[in-house]
Amino acid sequence: APDVEAQSDWTREQLLRALANPSREFLGERLALRLPESSERLPESEPFALDDGLDRWQRQSRLLDLALAQPQLDTHALAQRMLAEGRIAPGAAGRAALVHSLEALEPAPEAWRGDARPMQALAYELELGRFRLSGVLPRVLPDGLRQFTASKAHGKTLLALGLDALVWSALGRTDDIDRIVCEQPRVQLAPLPQSVARDKLESLLALAAQARVQALPFMPKAGLEYVRAGEDA
Repeated sequence: APDVEAQSDWTREQLLRALANPSREFLGERLALRLPESSERLPESEPFALDDGLDRWQRQSRLLDLALAQPQLDTHALAQRMLAEGRIAPGAAGRAALVHSLEALEPAPEAWRGDARPMQALAYELELGRFRLSGVLPRVLPDGLRQFTASKAHGKTLLALGLDALVWSALGRTDDIDRIVCEQPRVQLAPLPQSVARDKLESLLALAAQARVQALPFMPKAGLEYVRAGEDA
């Protein structure tokens, strides 16, 4: 029989972790099997390849923060900063990675750089039925929420963005969500009604709790394709 204590207090990171990999959540919480994280393994190659997804995501996320915080930095200054932080390789390989990332990032800095107002982080705590959800929304301005990801628009990426969008709506915020996803057009999303967003978050928390005692059938990418197939039917 399940011997897992029902959890009522969740952080945004815990919720995302459970929904992003429900199989790992089930193994860890129900069967006490701790699988090694990818970050715990030694890399088999130098982490500077352009096709290294995690390295590319980390590099581009850091570049966006630098570009928005210090718009006066040119490509040379960005390269020196990234090299000093160990985020790019020295020489031609590092310059190629930087150019590749700047091209992918171009829509976000171009869209937001002209706004001199600093983006704020908004801490929150939501009471959702028998659950409590807490976390922080980054990149908040008085006129809305800014969302950016250097990852492509697959299930796990959209899951993270969608959770934050639901939280924004559940807080009763009525300003638009300005979302930019790598290699996708910029979109403006209207928040959901507060009650609808709260119900959806509560359902997701219940699903995450279920993942701890029962193996769920889908990972995020497969789940997204399943939903899309149903919409097309």
